[in-house]
Amino acid sequence: MSPLESSTAPATAEFQMTEGDFGRAYEILLKLSGVKLDPSKKTLVYARLTKRLRALGMRRFSEYFDFVESVGGEREQVHLVSLLTTHVTKFFRESHHFDFLRQTVVPALMETARKGNRVRLWSAGCSTGEEPYTIAMSLLEAEPRVADHDIKILATDIDPLSIKTAEQGVYRNDQLGDISPDRKRRFFAPGQNGTSEVSADVRALVTFRPLNLIQRSPWPMKYPMDVIFCRNTVIYFDSPAQELVWSRMAQSIRKGGWLMIGHSERVSETRKSDFSLCGITTYQRQ
Repeated sequence: MSPLESSTAPATAEFQMTEGDFGRAYEILLKLSGVKLDPSKKTLVYARLTKRLRALGMRRFSEYFDFVESVGGEREQVHLVSLLTTHVTKFFRESHHFDFLRQTVVPALMETARKGNRVRLWSAGCSTGEEPYTIAMSLLEAEPRVADHDIKILATDIDPLSIKTAEQGVYRNDQLGDISPDRKRRFFAPGQNGTSEVSADVRALVTFRPLNLIQRSPWPMKYPMDVIFCRNTVIYFDSPAQELVWSRMAQSIRKGGWLMIGHSERVSETRKSDFSLCGITTYQRQ
């Protein structure tokens, strides 16, 4: 971590964040989520956490961090993680993955499903739901009768607040800017106050659950996954957390299954032998 200024705000600011305060935020977030705070984000950290200080009637960041780490601070840890982790997402982001899913992966999955076998896809780090709903739309475009088979999408995120938003399936119309008119008509219904709602057939394919990818206990999935989307999530973890996640990913995908990762991410060197690169940031389990 590079050197930090002694404070993020002028002496007249409502709160003062010292170098020690930011360092403590860094360590708490790293422990809870595996995410590393960049020192350049100190002003952002200050702005977001001051909301919680005001809400709790606190005057110092040290008081807030003491509370977060106390026996009764478990619920506040949820707020801290939600405020300090990245939630940048959109429908059909990095669209080449969904093209590959429709054109190459779904035909094989449907062959498996028609034989009476289960098919499971996972959106790990799903944020507010755009990615898993896009996966569902892609499945329905490739096979309109996908719901006739045992095919389900699991969507998880460390942030329960994001999961709550995702489950509602309601988005501002400006969040649908990258979706074609045909897809809007097919997969969304008009909502209230400039919003749209994800259609029932899309929602029926997705189950949302909170999950910390770096939790000490094993992931709770009962069956190996056929496809995992874990994009633009692991890049924010420190090296030990990254290694843990890639190792568990390799164990969680059936042989021949698929892993889609973010454009700036790479599977760790120790796990490369588990996968073969089949496209842009698209891997198949060996």
